[in-house]
Amino acid sequence: MLGAVLGGAFLGGLADRMKENREYVREKSDAMQEYLWKAGLERQQEVKKQQNDLTAAVDYLDSKGMDKNKINALLENDPRELLRLTQIALNAEKTTSITGVILDSAVDLTSDYTSTGLSPSELIKSATVEFVEAGELPKPEKIQKNMLQKIFGATSTEEIMYDVYSSDIMGRKGADIQASISAPILKRRVGDTVKTDLSKLIALDPSDILQGQRELVDIYDDALEDKIVELKTEAADLQANNRTAEVIEVQKRIDKLEKIQDLSSAGERKERLNEMLTNPDIGFDIAQQYYIQFPQYFIGQPTFVDQNLLPYISGEETYQPTSGPSQPSSTPSSTPSSTPSSQPSSTPITYPDITIQQGQDPLDAARKFFSKKGNRGETIVDVIMPDGTRKTYIKDSSGIKEKP
Repeated sequence: MLGAVLGGAFLGGLADRMKENREYVREKSDAMQEYLWKAGLERQQEVKKQQNDLTAAVDYLDSKGMDKNKINALLENDPRELLRLTQIALNAEKTTSITGVILDSAVDLTSDYTSTGLSPSELIKSATVEFVEAGELPKPEKIQKNMLQKIFGATSTEEIMYDVYSSDIMGRKGADIQASISAPILKRRVGDTVKTDLSKLIALDPSDILQGQRELVDIYDDALEDKIVELKTEAADLQANNRTAEVIEVQKRIDKLEKIQDLSSAGERKERLNEMLTNPDIGFDIAQQYYIQFPQYFIGQPTFVDQNLLPYISGEETYQPTSGPSQPSSTPSSTPSSTPSSQPSSTPITYPDITIQQGQDPLDAARKFFSKKGNRGETIVDVIMPDGTRKTYIKDSSGIKEKP
């Protein structure tokens, strides 16, 4: 009798473990497939946007009377330069007249150049890359297991990832979508049969360059502060839901950004900008937008920015950090976490708090807190109300506001 009871309990426990493992695999697999599906849709939308931008650029240059052969040559060999030429021409047109002759003078075709004969619409399609093909996926190592381990053992993250990346998503392998997330959308420059000299379109005064550089730095400083606030808010939400392991990863990213924020002396300005550019949470996107219109802010400006970063600022190459913060935690817009559910404990994230009395305005109290000299580096504060409830206030570049 006792043996039957023990046997039933044993089998019942194994059945529960089997069920938990199946649910774990399904949840992980579903989360990863959802992420890849969304990433694939975003990639397609970005490709469509780039194609629309190229179409608009071709229409503009053609309307100005630029040589169609030169327009097609840029589409074939350097679509990025076509967009850059268009943006600089549009900007220059605010103060001067832009003609086909001026545009043609900025582009030179060598004697080696030969046209493919494709139409602009065909060239635009070939200039954009929707998905890249991933390499062959290595199969996870087969672990020696006994019979019970094979039946009831937990499925490894590597096995789940291999199955998802091998599956069909949007008509592509999941691995192709993952590989395409950071791949450039526009085709890189091909050969050297098409040469451009955009300085013929615009020449900036040194004072204009300096003013533009200051504007760019201010935008990056705001982006840095906003990102720190965003991550601190995310960490607080994760902490409230007892997702300790993810809090640790977010805090690592916050620490790196706050170290950049500490580079505040005049002699550290270049290092501060370089660090913001190469940090994955800030990145090159803002600088790339400026480079399209004003490459003079960066080219030949070694005291402003590291010249070794120009390939990434121009967008010709994709920056791959040798070391950096961990990837964002599992949210609908980030890669699903592959971290096991059991994680080491960590000290909870806490923020400054202030207590107010009856009749005091909590927003006014928060303003006074942030304005104090010793608190200017703080971005979040909890205000304890007279009834014991808390209101959280966040400071960013737009001002001070209550967290919803």
